[in-house]
Amino acid sequence: MSKAACLAPALLLVTTGACSSPRHKALDPGLARIQDCAARSAIPQDHIVVYFEESKLSNPGLATDLVGALLMLGARKIDDNLNRDRRARAETAATALIAETRDFDFRREFWSALQSGFARSPWLKVRSFESAVKAETPSGVDLGNRSYLTLHTSYRLSIDHRTLVLSTHAKLFVPGNREPAYFGDFTYYSGPASAPEGSAIVATWVKDRAAAYREALKDGIRATVQMLEIDVLGPRSPGDAPRGEEVGFSQDDVDGGTIAVRGPVLATQGNRVIVRLRDGNLVSVTRKR
Repeated sequence: MSKAACLAPALLLVTTGACSSPRHKALDPGLARIQDCAARSAIPQDHIVVYFEESKLSNPGLATDLVGALLMLGARKIDDNLNRDRRARAETAATALIAETRDFDFRREFWSALQSGFARSPWLKVRSFESAVKAETPSGVDLGNRSYLTLHTSYRLSIDHRTLVLSTHAKLFVPGNREPAYFGDFTYYSGPASAPEGSAIVATWVKDRAAAYREALKDGIRATVQMLEIDVLGPRSPGDAPRGEEVGFSQDDVDGGTIAVRGPVLATQGNRVIVRLRDGNLVSVTRKR
């Protein structure tokens, strides 16, 4: 897992690479008899997080002699200048988006859609719901006869500022077992903002009172609840899980490199598809033609 440092609360994060995706544990159809469940959704962020990639040209291994030490000092100066500029651009992007969306309560919108999803479940009866700003799990807690569904959600702009990413990790605990009976990840990638490199990308998100950004947030919330319904809340009888055509394509990773999108399509809406990846987790992406 890559090292990350939070430099400004709820504003920006430094990353030096992508984290490996957590494993997925499928839900046993036999658990469809659960009729009493408590749910807790945690969204720790007050605002959007904007990433920037930390430059690490300087390497202590260079300083083996005087020449190496001089090279390392020069590289460190380059690192400092690059990181100062990247941090400033990330701060500018976050500040602009926050200023234009003070009336958009992401938590309220997400929790409203989530509770509607709970109400549609044909088997999982959520009797109580807790919305929270701190991430906690019921590990070590006596659940009695009640099952417990936890969700942890975050949202951010990619390093290049082109893509909005919503990530949710879900766990379902059942009575008599302190280990989750189910866990999985749902990740939404917006279509990339169409603009030249640099500040013009942020301007695209902010234009018209951040209309494109607001729409991406709403679409991400909708898709996240849809992925939860597919993986957890929907019908649990064997064979009921939706499966579609197999797709396989690569797309530019929002944080560098490429993402391999391979697996069955579980849902389609326009050019957007929900795909079950090889590791079992779900992603919502725009299909490449």
